[in-house]
Amino acid sequence: MVSASNDQAAVATRRYWYGADPRAYIRIAAVLAERITAGELVPGQAAPSITRLCADHGVARQTAAHALHVLQDAGFVYRVPGLGYHVCNDVLPRLRGPGRPASGP
Repeated sequence: MVSASNDQAAVATRRYWYGADPRAYIRIAAVLAERITAGELVPGQAAPSITRLCADHGVARQTAAHALHVLQDAGFVYRVPGLGYHVCNDVLPRLRGPGRPASGP
């Protein structure tokens, strides 16, 4: 049985510019970034573990780790040694930009 998050990840992978990117770590990072911007992963919440990303996307541990490093470099997540990666607390206000409301009309 396929979980709902796997279905969402598969749908998100097929959308937008990263759908055509052959690099798996870029696709995984884009799916996670989309989940963060959509509010599915909230600030302070743990991001999926490397083991979970490997299982969900069928990639090697190094590929999953690279995707999380890309998100860390982009400011979406931060690493807590021994606990994994967590969503940055200020990521949503930064993505909305200055002067934009927290919720749309």
